[in-house]
Amino acid sequence: MRHGAMIVGALVLLAIIVGPTLKAYIGQKQQISALREQVTAQEKVVDELKAEQARWQDPAYVEQQARQRLKFVKVGEKAYTVLDPEDTQAIAPGMAQASKDSAWYATIWSSLEAADAPAAAK
Repeated sequence: MRHGAMIVGALVLLAIIVGPTLKAYIGQKQQISALREQVTAQEKVVDELKAEQARWQDPAYVEQQARQRLKFVKVGEKAYTVLDPEDTQAIAPGMAQASKDSAWYATIWSSLEAADAPAAAK
């Protein structure tokens, strides 16, 4: 009976010594796994940014973007802008929307309020 108590005591002592170490080991393994996933996601973002940077090195892409975003045209070309009242892409997220029949100063004021809104800041 005495040997059984000594074995149980030794097992309890071993559990007390090894338990926190094992818990720390498992926690660190989980942290390493989470950090590896984060690194993988960041590497994907870096690859996307490198691809975008490479696109911007192409003069044809730069010209296309200037034409599309800035409405640039070459000498001798005529630019036409088609206004579509049902075009929802013209309004960017977070952009203030004023009614069509409001005065210009009301539009400016609503833009200032939208820019100053704490909820819009991220």
